[in-house]
Amino acid sequence: MIYRIRLSALRQVAGFELKKTFSGTRGLIGLGAFLLIWLVLLIYPIGSAAHWLSQPGFVDMVRAFSDGQADIILSWQVPELAMFWVFALYLFPLSVLTVSADMFATDRQMGTLRFVLQRASRQEIFWGRLLGHLLLQATLILLAMMATLLMASLRDNSNLLSGLTEALWVFPALVINVLPYLALMAVLSVVCRSARTSIIWAVIILTLGGLLIQLTMHQFGTIPLLADAIPGSQLSAMINTKGIGVMSQALTPVVQSIILLVAGIYIFAGKRL
Repeated sequence: MIYRIRLSALRQVAGFELKKTFSGTRGLIGLGAFLLIWLVLLIYPIGSAAHWLSQPGFVDMVRAFSDGQADIILSWQVPELAMFWVFALYLFPLSVLTVSADMFATDRQMGTLRFVLQRASRQEIFWGRLLGHLLLQATLILLAMMATLLMASLRDNSNLLSGLTEALWVFPALVINVLPYLALMAVLSVVCRSARTSIIWAVIILTLGGLLIQLTMHQFGTIPLLADAIPGSQLSAMINTKGIGVMSQALTPVVQSIILLVAGIYIFAGKRL
């Protein structure tokens, strides 16, 4: 059943979820680990991107390992942002798995969602919490990207305009890229009893599920719908893109997200809180 969703309730639920993430021990540990990883990446691989990409030997090695398919990513105007793009495609989904694993599980087990139901409907709780985690991931993406642009501009201030132009496409592409992972964690957090169980099942689905799909297609040939069944199936195709091309695979994560969220909202509607 579809109920009227109040924007005020969505804002309240999303705001509470953001506060809970920044005040809870698990959320702070996840965010701390995320910041530490990005600090290390910004200092060395991203900060040194311009140096490495100016070395013919390194460029030739990248082309050799990619079978000559890395020419587009090597032609980005801001090398630091190109390196950021490669790391961000894989690291932000991992951030979702750790930071957003407990959207509903603990509260459902403790019975606290019953109190929230006095102020918001089930759909408002589901979409509000999802919105809160989406805003959190978008903020983390924006902060990491702005830190990358700052490093690029410190090296060469003429990079700022070019970097901002490229970032206009990078930011929405990365936000869309994390959507199916958020949807997956929302579903798992509804059906699992703890955040740890949600993470375990997410790893099983993403690794073993992806492996089984690859083995099936190796045996029977490419099956389009099956190839895109697991979140992240488009990542390898997204790496070697540039400009508006980074949005070329956006439809796949959007469709994956819609399917997972439809399943999640109906499961949540029938769950005992």
